[in-house]
Amino acid sequence: NKKLISFVSGGCPYLINSYVKLNDNVHKSCRKERAIQLRKSLAELEPSTVIYAANMPYWLESKGFDNREGGKVKNRNVYEIIDIKNDRALRKRNLKNRITETIADIRAMGHEVLIVYPIPETGWDVPEEVNKKLNSFPALRRMEKFKSLDFSISSRVARQRALPSEAIYNTIKNVIRVHPRRLLCDNDSQRCYLTNDTDLLFSDKTHISPAGARIVVDEIASKLGLKF
Repeated sequence: NKKLISFVSGGCPYLINSYVKLNDNVHKSCRKERAIQLRKSLAELEPSTVIYAANMPYWLESKGFDNREGGKVKNRNVYEIIDIKNDRALRKRNLKNRITETIADIRAMGHEVLIVYPIPETGWDVPEEVNKKLNSFPALRRMEKFKSLDFSISSRVARQRALPSEAIYNTIKNVIRVHPRRLLCDNDSQRCYLTNDTDLLFSDKTHISPAGARIVVDEIASKLGLKF
């Protein structure tokens, strides 16, 4: 009998004493007041399970993903994580420390923490690319062709992108871990699949679709001993 409270806000990773600027302006969803209130809300919660997830490879590298097969996320905007106390951008080393401090702070409040490791980025807008691949076929044949579609990226490239974030998470003790890359990528073929026989697994270049989310959520539920 679990209750879910979502603190998610797009483009706003939760890092204590930090907020986000977009193109030198405060991100409207990521104001410092919001960061302070979020920590206060977590502190007021009775001991709970906090699921911690973010596109941390982007925040560590500050550049879009290149899948090296023609798919690349262009950096149209400049996002910076800003330290509340001195109003300065956090550089990579300080950002690494802030991640571990954030998890430690959540645990010190009495919460259990489940870390969702980085979800593979794709480099392509998956629905758009699938449409391109299928548009040449008559409508009645598209589902048949979709089932046989081999649409994937290199798991080696996905791993290289995720490694710095995973290395940080690996140093954090006494947390539950979920590894989406292990769920969405195949060791034998060395590919991370963007579709399956019936569904798109990603909804754009960086976000999983409802079908992809179900795979990850099922693993989270399993780790927490929950059944749907």
